[in-house]
Amino acid sequence: QVDGVFCSCEPITTGMTLALKDIGRLGGAVKVVGFDAGSQPLSLLQKGDVQALVLQNPIKMGYLGVMTAMQAFSGKAVEKRIDTGVSVVTRENMSQPEMQELLNPPLDKYLK
Repeated sequence: QVDGVFCSCEPITTGMTLALKDIGRLGGAVKVVGFDAGSQPLSLLQKGDVQALVLQNPIKMGYLGVMTAMQAFSGKAVEKRIDTGVSVVTRENMSQPEMQELLNPPLDKYLK
């Protein structure tokens, strides 16, 4: 008896959509928002079974993590909390370049 579900990680997003399909409530009856984008949640978003995915930026997270560690090791003060940001991807915005970079990080660019 719900209208929407937030799934806190990739496996839960996949499992929830399967459960909603089993009870006939997938496809508009219950809105699903997932967290993180593996191949299965991305496929569910493309089909319209999931309405949105909340994405982190792993490249930015790694960069800020290393820079913060370097500051701490050199004795400089570091922030207690560092916001690395999130983005919400939907079927409507998933083709935008900034969303594509989050969905398919250009690892070759950084791992040379």
